[in-house]
Amino acid sequence: MTYPSHHASFDLPKGDLLRLDDMSGIKLHCLNGTLWLTLDNDPKDVVLEAGDSFVTTAHRRAIVYALAPASARLLHASGASSPQGAVPRPAPWLQWLRSRLRGTTAAPS
Repeated sequence: MTYPSHHASFDLPKGDLLRLDDMSGIKLHCLNGTLWLTLDNDPKDVVLEAGDSFVTTAHRRAIVYALAPASARLLHASGASSPQGAVPRPAPWLQWLRSRLRGTTAAPS
């Protein structure tokens, strides 16, 4: 299975967790089901249902919890760009998600 470098889709069974070490510049889009999202040191939690999205510029760890079986997509938020001359590479969260979807247990670096 191949994955585009700019987004990843995934399924979370009810009660499953996904940890993103740095949510900055990442858009989480709920395709179906219900997701609960919390950011470190942020008193406001977010519940996403089918069609809802969340994005932040805060450099914080996020925990995403499936309140019901859910499908979602992680995308680079629009307007994000690499410095001139930089070679784009998948973020650690995307590398980890790809390994998880392939059935390995490699942790993000």
